[in-house]
Order: sequence, then C-alpha cells, then structure tokens
Amino acid sequence: MKALLFIIPLTIVSYSLYNHWNVSASPVIIRGKVVAKQSNVPVQQAYIHITAGEEEAITAKDGSFIIKTWQSLPVECTVEHKDFIKRKMTITDNNNLIIVLQAK
Repeated sequence: MKALLFIIPLTIVSYSLYNHWNVSASPVIIRGKVVAKQSNVPVQQAYIHITAGEEEAITAKDGSFIIKTWQSLPVECTVEHKDFIKRKMTITDNNNLIIVLQAK
C-alpha cells in the first residue's frame, strides 16, 4: 500500500512535466527542403536545429533534410548557412516543408 501511495504522485508529476515540455507520445518526423530565394536552387550543407532541443540536421546535396523530434508541433527552429542570412522560424507542419533562404 505504501508503494502505491508513492507511485501515484510520481505518475502525476511525470505526466505534468511531460505536458509542460510539449513532448509528443511518438516521434514527429519533419521532412523538408532548403532552397535559395533568388534561384530556387537547393542549398546543401545548411544546418537546421530545433531551438528547444538537441535535434538537428544538415541538408543533403538536393537540399533535403529529416529531423526526428519528440516535441509536439509547432516547434521553433533556426536554419544557418555561411552564404545565407540566418533564419528563425516556427514549424507547424512536418511534411514537404520548403525553407527559403536569402543570400548575404
């Protein structure tokens, strides 16, 4: 009985922390592509990271990327590349995201 009295409050605290940090019950897969604004050419080697976590990706040769996160959408992210202006944005949809970067 004493063990049950300990487990119930622990479960309630764990659930409230789970909801506070906007954690998803299953992973969210964010897929997209980064392109240059002026030419619509794919940007390779762009660094994309979720602001409130350690999830990150580097774009492939075709500008594509995949990030797996346990956070629920929407999430804040930053996209960086040495030849482009850093962009901060909110991701609300996890499929076929097109991120457009402005050249420096």
